[in-house]
Amino acid sequence: MSALLAASQEAVRAQMRSALASRPSTLLPTSLERWAGEHSAQALLAASAAWRSAQVGLAFERIAAGDQTALHCTLEAASAELDALCDALAIGFSPHLPADSGANGPKQVSRPVADESSGGLAGRPGRRRLSFARRARAGNSAARAVLDRRSRAKIRALTCASLHGRDVLSRLVGEGCTSATAFTWASQLRCRWEEEAEVESRSLRGRAADLKGDGGNLHVTIGEYNRRHGYEYASGGEVLVVTPLTERSYLSLARAAHLSMGGAASGPAASGKTETVRALAREVGVWAVLFCSRRLRCTSSITQVITAVGHSGAWGIIDDLPPLAALPPDLLAELAATCSALFSALRARRPWLEWMGEQTALDHAAALFITLSPGLAAGCNELPPSLRSLFRPCALATPDAALICRTELIAGGWCDAERLGAKLAALFRLAASLLSSQPHYDWSLRSLKRVVGDALLARQAEVAASPSKATPREAAILEQSALLAALRSATSSCLSPNDAPAFDGLLADLFGSASRTVGTSESPADAAPLPPPHLSNSGRSAATDGASATGPAPAKTMVSLAIFETGELEPTASFVRNVSDLDALLAVRRSVLLLGPPGAGKTAVARALQAAVPHLRGSSSPSFAVVCPRTLSHEELYGAVHASSGEAVDGVLPRLLRRAFDDTSIARAAVPGTSAARSLEQQQRWILFDDEVDPEWADLLHPALDGLGDGHSALCLPSEERINVPRSVRFLFEASHLRHACPAWVSRVSVLRLSRAAEEWQPLVASWLKRTRLASAQGEATKADASDGSTPAFMSERCDILERCVRTVVPAVLSAAAAAGWQHALPTTDLTKVETLCRLLEALLAEARILSRHEPSGVGRATTWAGKVGEEGEEGKGDVRVSQI
Repeated sequence: MSALLAASQEAVRAQMRSALASRPSTLLPTSLERWAGEHSAQALLAASAAWRSAQVGLAFERIAAGDQTALHCTLEAASAELDALCDALAIGFSPHLPADSGANGPKQVSRPVADESSGGLAGRPGRRRLSFARRARAGNSAARAVLDRRSRAKIRALTCASLHGRDVLSRLVGEGCTSATAFTWASQLRCRWEEEAEVESRSLRGRAADLKGDGGNLHVTIGEYNRRHGYEYASGGEVLVVTPLTERSYLSLARAAHLSMGGAASGPAASGKTETVRALAREVGVWAVLFCSRRLRCTSSITQVITAVGHSGAWGIIDDLPPLAALPPDLLAELAATCSALFSALRARRPWLEWMGEQTALDHAAALFITLSPGLAAGCNELPPSLRSLFRPCALATPDAALICRTELIAGGWCDAERLGAKLAALFRLAASLLSSQPHYDWSLRSLKRVVGDALLARQAEVAASPSKATPREAAILEQSALLAALRSATSSCLSPNDAPAFDGLLADLFGSASRTVGTSESPADAAPLPPPHLSNSGRSAATDGASATGPAPAKTMVSLAIFETGELEPTASFVRNVSDLDALLAVRRSVLLLGPPGAGKTAVARALQAAVPHLRGSSSPSFAVVCPRTLSHEELYGAVHASSGEAVDGVLPRLLRRAFDDTSIARAAVPGTSAARSLEQQQRWILFDDEVDPEWADLLHPALDGLGDGHSALCLPSEERINVPRSVRFLFEASHLRHACPAWVSRVSVLRLSRAAEEWQPLVASWLKRTRLASAQGEATKADASDGSTPAFMSERCDILERCVRTVVPAVLSAAAAAGWQHALPTTDLTKVETLCRLLEALLAEARILSRHEPSGVGRATTWAGKVGEEGEEGKGDVRVSQI
C-alpha cells in the first residue's frame, strides 16, 4: 500500500511539473485550449498558482531595480488572461479566431485603477462586456464549439483562481506595495517550485526554461507556514471562492498547523467552516478526512480517530462539535488528553505517537481541526480551558456573499455577473431581515450557492440548445431570466402565504418588471385546466394528442394524467402543483423535506410522483424504501462494531445504500445503449424517513446530504467506513415541525411546504366514491340473477344515494362540531374522521347491510361512530345532533 501511495504521489508531482513547464507565457484561446486539454485540473491549478507567484516575485525584483510600473504590467497581463478564460466559458473554443486575438497577441488595455471598496478594479464590468461583445461579433461568422463538461470544469476552476489573483494584484497596486515582504502579499497563499531539496527564502522564477531535469518539488507558503506539497490526488478541479475572510482564515489555520496546534473554526451554520478547511488542505496537497462529532460516543472511538489522523498524515476535521455541556466529562477529558498527546508529539518531531502504552508511527503532515456553531445551545459558545489551550480560534462570521456570487457567475461565463451577483446577495440579506422567522427558512450561503448553481445549469443548457448567437444585451436579459427562474424554483415551495407577497415585492424592487414575468404566470399549456376525474380514455388521448401537437405535454398535465391512471387519488390543482414541485426539486437536489401537518398529503405526494415518473421521463418508477428512525436504535439504523471481535455490522441505512450502489454498478456494466442499461441508469432510489427530525439520528446524515456530484456525498459508519452515495439516491424526509432540527441540517435540505386546505376531505370522498362505483360495477356485473335484486343498475343507484348522503351529512356535522367545540380524547383531524366514515361505509357495503331504503340511516350510524368524542356528556349531544342532521 505504501508503494502504491508513493507511486500516486509521484504521478501527481510529475503532472504538476509538466503543467508548469508547458504553461504558455500568454493564455491565448488556442494555447489555452491546448494547455487545458493536456493536463488535469489539479495540475492546472497548481501550475497557475506557481506561475502567478513567480510573476509577482519578478515584478517586485523589477521594482527594486527601478521599474515602478512592473506591478501595473503584471496586472494588465492577468486581466488579459482572465478575459481569455471568460470568453472561453461564454462562447467556447472556436476554430476561427479573430485576428486581434490570434497572431497579434492579446489586445492592449489601459492601466486599471484599483477600487478598494469593492476589492477589485473599477470599471471591470464594462471592460468585461466589451470583451464579450468583441468575441460575440467575431463569433457571428465562426463555428461555435460548446465546451464539454470536463473542459468547462477545468476552465471554470482556472477562472475562479485567476479572478482572485487579479484582485490580489489590484490590492497590491492600490496599496503601493514595493517589496515581497509587504503583509498584503506575505499573508497570501503562495506556491513556488524549488529545484533544491531545501526550501530557500529567495524569489523563484517559474519560467519553463528554469525547470531543468526531473527533480524539485512544489512548496506552499502562507505567512510563517512553509511545507512541501503533499501531492494528494484531488479530482474534479474543485476550487473555493477566496474572499478576504477566506484569506484571513487560511492565515489563522496555517499558523495553527505551523505551531503544531489545532484549529477551531467557528461560525453560524452554512458559513463555510468545513469547506474552508477542506480547501486549504487541497491547496497544501493533503487528505482532509471528515468525522461526524456524534460518532465520538466513547473513549475508544476518540482514541481511534486521533491516532488514525496522526498515523496517516491527513488533516482530520471533527465537524459540528456538539454542545460541550451535553458531552460527558470523561469524553471531554479523553478528547483533551489525546489531542494534547498528538500535538506534543508533532511539536517535538518524534517519529511515533505514544498513547496508553502503545506506540503508533507518526506522520508530521497531520493536523486536527474542529468546527463549532456558536449560539445553538448552552455551552457551545466557547471551549473548556483544557481544549481552548490546544486549538487556535478562527471565526468565520459573515461571508462576503456578493463577492462569492460575482465570482461564481463570472466563472460560469456570465457577462452581467457584477450586477446580478450584488442584487442576489442583497435579496437574501433583505429576506432574512424582513420576512418572518420560520424554522424551515434558510437564507444562508449554502442556499445562495444552490440558487446560483441552478441558474448556471439552466443558462448553460440554453446556450447548448440554442445555435444562434446573442448580443450582450440579449445575453444579460437571458441571464437575469435564468436567475429569476432559479430563485422562484428554490423559494416558491417553502414560502408561507403571508411572506410570499413580501418576497415578490423584494423581487420587484431589485429586478424591476422582469420579476413579474418570470415564474409568476404559467405558459398557456400549463395554465390549461386539468382533465376532470371522469375523463374517458378517448378524452385523455385527445388531451395528450392536443398537447403534443403544439409541443411536449406540460409536466403538470402529465402528472395529472398519471395520478388519474392510478385511480386512487384525485388530481386537484394544489395536489398536482405539489407533485410537480417535488419532481423539480428532486431533479437538482439530493434531499427534500416534505413539511406539513398530519393529513397534508406528504406521503401521498411522494407516492403520486413515484407513479408519475414513467409518464414524465419514460423510465421505470423509483424504488421506494420507508425508514422510521424512531422505531430503530442507533445500531439498527447505522450499524455497529462488535465490542469483542471488532466486526462491523451494517444497519438498515448502510444496507439500502449498498444495494443502490450495487444496482448502479450493474447499470454501468450493462451493454451501453440498450433499454436495460438506460432503465437502470435513469432509475432513482428514494429513501423516505417518516419521522420528526431529531438531531440524534439526523445530524449523522450531514456528509450524505451534500449536493449531487460534488464528491463529498458519503455516509460515515461507526466502523469509520465511508459509503459513497450514488447520484441516483434521493433522501426524502416527512415532518410536521422542525423544533429540534439544527440549522446545519436545515441548510442541507430543500423544503416543500404543504398545508391542509379548508375542504381537504372532498378529494378523499371523491376518490372513495369512484373506487366504490368501480368495485360495485365489476362485482355485480358478473351476476346473472341476483336474489336480492342487486343488479348493476341497482348498485349505481345505491352509490348515487350514498354520494348525496355523504356530501350532505359530512359538511353539516363538521360545521356543527366546530361550532359546538366538541373535544376528543385524542387529537384528530377532519380528514381522519371522514376517512374513518368511508371505511365504515365500505365495510357495511361489503356485508350488504345497507339497503336502498336504509341508506340515510346507515350513513348516520357510520357518521356517529366515526365522530365519537371522549368527554363525558359530549357523546350524547353528538349523537343527537347527527340524528337531527
